[in-house]
Amino acid sequence: MADAAALRIVDRISAKTKLFGVVGRPIAHSLSPQIHNTLAAELGADLVYTAFAPAPEAVRTAFSGLFAAGVSGLNVTMPFKGDAYAFADVRHGEAERFSAANTLVLREGAIHAYNTDFDGFVNAFTIQTGADFAGKRVAILGAGASCRTLSHAIAAKGAAAVAIVSRSPEKAGEVAENCRARFPACRFETFGYADAAARTFFGGCDVIVNTTPVGMGTNQKILPGGLDFPFQSAHFVVDLIYSPKETFFLWSARRAGAVAINGLGMLICQAAIAFTHFTGIPVHEALLAQMFERFQGYVEARDTHNAGS
Repeated sequence: MADAAALRIVDRISAKTKLFGVVGRPIAHSLSPQIHNTLAAELGADLVYTAFAPAPEAVRTAFSGLFAAGVSGLNVTMPFKGDAYAFADVRHGEAERFSAANTLVLREGAIHAYNTDFDGFVNAFTIQTGADFAGKRVAILGAGASCRTLSHAIAAKGAAAVAIVSRSPEKAGEVAENCRARFPACRFETFGYADAAARTFFGGCDVIVNTTPVGMGTNQKILPGGLDFPFQSAHFVVDLIYSPKETFFLWSARRAGAVAINGLGMLICQAAIAFTHFTGIPVHEALLAQMFERFQGYVEARDTHNAGS
């Protein structure tokens, strides 16, 4: 990794430097500026990356103004992914499929929309665990937007079965029904947290993924659905939360001997894909692995600082 001096934007910015950024609200917590500016320093890209927090009612005006002012590309996070999709002139792949975009790129006068969450999750899982989803039985906790994306990603990679476990059976049913139509080879089921069948599935599955916010920003000993999960050493357990670095959900899984990873890898991998859309420069796996380690330390230090404030 480049040393601290190489990462200082002031040492490499000029009038020719391209401007990129992330749009969301709230956005002060985002690691995207640190990730993209690190990638730029490591890979020699002449760009600077910052953050924008427009008012919700003015976000499309903000998109127009930013691109008109010379911004070359934007990442977009909640709650504006639908707006980004609608704003684009050309939609690609998963952005078109989910009607949601997290990456906008100005190319030859047209705004191109991408959604890098799909491949970001799959890439991070494979790099960090050495496993894939082929033939796996996967439990997904929660039935929101992240569940929708991950259900498709996991089924597309050959999972044998996916169970969506949620407090909202109607939302879970909608996601499952949509997935069944696209991936008939993968069996989709839905359960409530209290269902005995859910616990049976947990015991026999290979991967458990938490997409709920339970445990975010807290060190409290709380678990999704209030359950005592039957974690096993054979499980791969993923929590999309990355702050704190280790939720009680992940701590419980690791204590049982499971391979347990947080959501920081997904954040870095989806950012790397977006970076390649922005610059045309591929991000190699060795650099991604270094960044996983570097930013885990950064998040841990930030959490410790915030806890003492």
